[in-house]
Amino acid sequence: SVMLTNAVGGELGHRDTASLLILDDDGANDESCVPDDETLCLEDGRYALRGTWRDFQGRTGVFHSVPSTDGSGLFWFFDENSVEVLARVIDGCGLNDHRWVFFAATTNVAYTLEVTDLRTDTVRRYSNPLGTRAAATTDVAAFACTP
Repeated sequence: SVMLTNAVGGELGHRDTASLLILDDDGANDESCVPDDETLCLEDGRYALRGTWRDFQGRTGVFHSVPSTDGSGLFWFFDENSVEVLARVIDGCGLNDHRWVFFAATTNVAYTLEVTDLRTDTVRRYSNPLGTRAAATTDVAAFACTP
């Protein structure tokens, strides 16, 4: 219920209490990320991060996740004791109305990192070609801010 008092510029009339219904309109998809060995879940489960790699011998595999904080995590490819990627999702909504994706990889193998906003089903893909030293990525327009 909502109660209105001390109205300015008008009368409340005889009714000063009303019922209020709040609808959940946070996006088309209320799915939440489920973390596992291949999936890093960030920002309260809103973002799912997954990746694949290919090396110089033609071998392929998946990123293996190592959760760190709600906003960041790590991935390894070949050996669980050797981290290959640090990834972050940052709430930049107050600065430029976007959520940002930052990541850095310490490799020259081919890879693709997928970041999925599970509320909007928006997917961003970041890739590195085989034999190229991976550059740090700072995508400050990755996902438009939505509730």
